[in-house]
Amino acid sequence: MVGLHGEAPAVVEPVVQALGRGDGPELAVAVREVAVGPVGALLALGKFDTAAAVGTRALTAGDSRGAEALSDVQRAQTNFDAAGTLQPLTTTISQYAAYVVGNTAVMAETASSRATDTLALQVSVSERRQDVSGVNIDEELAQMVVFQNAYNASARLITTVRQMFDELMSVV
Repeated sequence: MVGLHGEAPAVVEPVVQALGRGDGPELAVAVREVAVGPVGALLALGKFDTAAAVGTRALTAGDSRGAEALSDVQRAQTNFDAAGTLQPLTTTISQYAAYVVGNTAVMAETASSRATDTLALQVSVSERRQDVSGVNIDEELAQMVVFQNAYNASARLITTVRQMFDELMSVV
């Protein structure tokens, strides 16, 4: 087996031997070595051969079956059920991902627009409430002067009527 740069990785044989022995401590050590070693980059492209005999290689360099399978899945038409505001759809995974991202962007823009509209409405209602319930001191003072003058006029009228009544009563 050949590594990324043409060299034979030192961990390949322990992995093959460990995979043939079951799930003992050798397997854990070998898998850890593969995950961090140069063979780890090759694992994503290959496809593990579960039918490999003990002592034979289950993963080989140049095996692109895993990459081809992934490519086939990416190109395959898939039925997606309705989810949230998304309608049921038959499309590829990448087109569905684009559809989900686009729908999310539309929903985010709608939410942002609604938040802006709600804030503007809140400010408008608050200003109207303050206009209705607010007290204008100058206007209230002018109204008080008018009422005070009307009270004084009424008091003089009552005083005059009382004096006239007293005069009338004294004449009789």
